[in-house]
Amino acid sequence: MLGILLFLTELLILSFAVFSFTYGAIKFIPGSASLFLQEDTGLAQSTYLNDALPAYSELLKNFIHFDFGKSILLKKEVSTLVLERLPYSLILSSSAIFLSLLISLPIGILCAQKKGIFQKTTVWISTLIHCIPSFALATFLILIFAIQVPLFPVTSYKQFSGIILPTTALALSFSALLIRIIESSFSLELEKDYVRTALAKGISTSGVLLKHVLPNVYKPILVTVTMQFGYLLSGALIIETIFEWPGLGSLFYESILRRDYPVIFFLVFIVGFLFIFINNVQDRVNKWT
Repeated sequence: MLGILLFLTELLILSFAVFSFTYGAIKFIPGSASLFLQEDTGLAQSTYLNDALPAYSELLKNFIHFDFGKSILLKKEVSTLVLERLPYSLILSSSAIFLSLLISLPIGILCAQKKGIFQKTTVWISTLIHCIPSFALATFLILIFAIQVPLFPVTSYKQFSGIILPTTALALSFSALLIRIIESSFSLELEKDYVRTALAKGISTSGVLLKHVLPNVYKPILVTVTMQFGYLLSGALIIETIFEWPGLGSLFYESILRRDYPVIFFLVFIVGFLFIFINNVQDRVNKWT
């Protein structure tokens, strides 16, 4: 019970800090949403357009009452906009995580088992891929699989084939990181005496890996996956923009271009909150297991 109270207290304090930082940062964003209005609707006199955001105390009170305001230009509740886009981000991030695990688990385990040229080559290639910016990977995939060999559409989010390229672009970079972590974790564990003993007793290699080694190495893998999921969910901004995927990342990009301050504020706050929440939950899980 005490642990839960401490968790909630820490979450509340850190969320307040994120709220305050976000408010201060957005106050200094240059420009005005009124520049993007096509006609004078009287909206240019609103508090949002003149002062970027309402007074700090007023905005904090609104957030406590779950009143996140309205989009200046779209004239819709911010919470409604986010809930409309959230499912697309969930689908994209979940599929990217799944594909990353599908790629990295077998390759990482093979690297840990087969030292030498295979392991060195794989680590070198994964490091190279991880260093390539996501927009470059996305551009390369579009050039090859949408233009040169037109197998998949670029911007058709309503079809299943439309998710393949953005998922692959996200998964490749993450897989490169995950392979290194899996390879390192399994390599350390495979050198321990209990593994040699299990193999000497006649247990198959796959049985040793799944029943004995994996339960001892899942923590660093789980931490990496959960942290990456938070990043993907809260804004794979470049990938979503390139592929015109209607998730939170593209909403954030569009809001920045149009100086839609209420949407920007809420998205920045929710991104910070997600990272804090995921970090805290992960810390508690690691302590309890």
